[in-house]
Amino acid sequence: MLNWKRGILIAIALWVLIFFEVSILMFGFKLSSPNPNYYFAHYLLLTIFIIVLSLYYFSEKTKENLRGFSGHLKSKNKKISNEVKKGVIKGVVLGILFVITEIILDSLITIPLFIIPQGGSYTSFLLSPEMLASDLLTIILATIVGWIQGIKK
Repeated sequence: MLNWKRGILIAIALWVLIFFEVSILMFGFKLSSPNPNYYFAHYLLLTIFIIVLSLYYFSEKTKENLRGFSGHLKSKNKKISNEVKKGVIKGVVLGILFVITEIILDSLITIPLFIIPQGGSYTSFLLSPEMLASDLLTIILATIVGWIQGIKK
């Protein structure tokens, strides 16, 4: 159903983009929380990254995408409904994969190197409202992209 290797590699690319984006905002533009400009820029860029990388994931040419028009005449509405369901499920799973990858990489790199030295902890970082909002946004946007891809089939 999901191409796990491709999904994980794209999830790692998303984490790297976010890591550099946050670093540029903090060190290049001197923006950080609780500055509203930081949140605006961060969530705008995060939204763009998630949508673009989710679209990239779904652009993969699979046997399912290449099967042609066979079977389209048989209960077309049921087929469309099934494709939409498959797209939504793939989007949810992809979004969850993005979030799990982010949690793992943050736990291995971000938290020990940047959060703990400043007096933070794993729970204070991973359960912060900003992180929870980012995780929810990630799952929602990946699901929407999956849904749209299901409609297009």
